[in-house]
Amino acid sequence: MGSWEREHAGTWECGSGAARLPAPPRAFRRAHLSTLPRRRGFSLAELMVALAILGMGLLVIAAALPAGAKYTKDSIDQVTGAAAAEYALELIEQNVCLRRDILVPASGGLPPGRPPTLFQPRFPQTDLSRGVADPNYEPLIKVRPLFSQNIIAAGPAGTRGTEFFDLGLGIPRNEVLGEAAVRQWFAVAAFTGSEKEYDPAPSAGPWLRPGLPSVALAYPPITADTSFDPCSFWSAPIPMYNARPVLQPIAIGGYGPGAETLKSLERRIVWTAFYRRASYAASSDPTVYEIIVVVSSRPTLGHRFPVQDPSTAGQSVWNTLKISGVEVDALAPIPWLVTFDYSQPQPLPQPPAWNLTTGCPDFSGVGGGAPATLTFRCTADYDPLFPVGSIFIPARNDDQPPLATADNRVHFGPLAPSALPIYEVSQRPDATTVMVKYNGYYPVVNGSSPPGSWGPPAAQNWPVWVIPPASEGVDASGNPIFDNHSPILAVARRYVKLREVP
Repeated sequence: MGSWEREHAGTWECGSGAARLPAPPRAFRRAHLSTLPRRRGFSLAELMVALAILGMGLLVIAAALPAGAKYTKDSIDQVTGAAAAEYALELIEQNVCLRRDILVPASGGLPPGRPPTLFQPRFPQTDLSRGVADPNYEPLIKVRPLFSQNIIAAGPAGTRGTEFFDLGLGIPRNEVLGEAAVRQWFAVAAFTGSEKEYDPAPSAGPWLRPGLPSVALAYPPITADTSFDPCSFWSAPIPMYNARPVLQPIAIGGYGPGAETLKSLERRIVWTAFYRRASYAASSDPTVYEIIVVVSSRPTLGHRFPVQDPSTAGQSVWNTLKISGVEVDALAPIPWLVTFDYSQPQPLPQPPAWNLTTGCPDFSGVGGGAPATLTFRCTADYDPLFPVGSIFIPARNDDQPPLATADNRVHFGPLAPSALPIYEVSQRPDATTVMVKYNGYYPVVNGSSPPGSWGPPAAQNWPVWVIPPASEGVDASGNPIFDNHSPILAVARRYVKLREVP
């Protein structure tokens, strides 16, 4: 030990100053340390409790991950659905118009250069000199699907990627499917309606033409491969096809799906639209229409939408459209026209009482007031068309006649001849019960026994439009395989004053 160490061996430094005190003896330090608490590890029981708490926490987090992922997906779908609906409304408002001249007398009653895209009641076709729209006629079917082209997503060999509507390929490729369903419903409901109610039979050739090309039904929008030709837009028999080609020449000869068609088949978000004239009152504007857009989603690219065979519209059973005996499915859903089970005593709901003065449901004698849901009865065949979250749109709402008049025109209670309530399915207790959210309206008819009485109309006289769910293909019997999920992402509505092409 050096001289400095020997000099300071018995001192210790206190704080940061220079003062030094004698170091405590070793015995004192040992006694002081013995009084401190001894540090020890965790016991096995403590470790087991901690691991159990940690495991429970991890399980909660793991269980929350799928819910969080579903919530994120649902949020994205809602935003995408709203954007697709807005895109569709803008597209329809810009490109769909009315025609005063439905038929051209000089051509033997054929459609004009740019044919109509919306159904308008007209003067009888047999009088070719009066092939013009009749704005004073009120049709029974108020709501109709917008007739747009569509792409066959699955079907017989050689049809995938081709169009549903093709005048050169015969039935059913030259039918306006929605109008064919309306015509069939008239036959089932035993109405003696004039031909003002629907497009002519296929033998006469439809005068409606698609209002939009098939690739316009997909979202996000698909960029056109060719430039827009304004001259062809007005003269071509099918508008806008120069802007949205569907079939392109292929190297080996003939035609095959074009690039835009292939892009649309890879889209999961598609939309369908309906239209109706806002009012048929004497002083109403015949160019004001309400457009309803329904955005749907295919769960996977392998899903597609089955197409109703229009010859079964309005019946208690249904069948899908076939070409050469093989079912064909669409890229975007084509609405089905169906009726509820009119073999049941009460297939349509009715309130416990009516206010005969206002025509409103009366719940004054019912505890709790208005119900949360209404119950409809469908056939077992139609069970797959009404999953929870789906909607159906009434096709009829006649103007209300006086209460004292014996009339069986279908309308809503409360009286609302210009309204269109849409029903959303909320519960499916069994295969034939369809429960919807109560939106304030009942389907009703005012009867004559006694005059002013109220009740539900005959179910076959109250058809509705339904968006079919997407299917994963067909089973061994050729029937679509549904996954019991609603395809609908968004519903948007807008009143539009349509342009009339002279």
